[in-house]
Amino acid sequence: MSMGYNLTISILVSILIINIYLAVELSTGIVSRIVRSKQVYTYIDNDYPDTLQIPHPGLPYVALRVEDSEHYSIRASEGSAPEDLAQIEAEWTSIFPSGRGFIYIGPDSREFTISMFHQLHCINNIRRALGSQPVPLYHVQHCMNYLRQMILCASNTRLEPMSRRLKEKRNVTGVDGLGLTHVCRDWSVVYQIFEDEHAQWEKHT
Repeated sequence: MSMGYNLTISILVSILIINIYLAVELSTGIVSRIVRSKQVYTYIDNDYPDTLQIPHPGLPYVALRVEDSEHYSIRASEGSAPEDLAQIEAEWTSIFPSGRGFIYIGPDSREFTISMFHQLHCINNIRRALGSQPVPLYHVQHCMNYLRQMILCASNTRLEPMSRRLKEKRNVTGVDGLGLTHVCRDWSVVYQIFEDEHAQWEKHT
């Protein structure tokens, strides 16, 4: 046999060995992920998953166009009727699912929330403090720091141009982010999971 033929055989054998190695590594990784995904937790102490277990295929992506809203006011204006204040409080209460954003998981029904609802809780507390409602300063400080870290964690890199609206209507140079579309995870799926879990918990209590 020629040297060229032997070299070709050696190259093909090497490629075959590499492909077998990669196939084994890939299948091992897949099996490992499947095993991890099916891990059973006791929900005692630190034995619980890092994130809420979302049924397959997970949270889909949705578009969110940023707009100003007449709803979710900080407080009612002076001279407003009591029902106006009640409406504002009802709107802010509605941002939480049944159970105030808490669910009970595991054999002993351990209570959890998720970061999304913690963040909404903090926004509401800051809103209440700005509206002169009694919120302890340490709680507001905690919420400011928590939201700061969560914003850094998300690191949303959506580009935002200088706002023409601000310049034309208020003679202010800056950004407002209005009218821009963001790609988000579908929060409605999260709400539905919490509603379902809360309903199941109520059935067994």
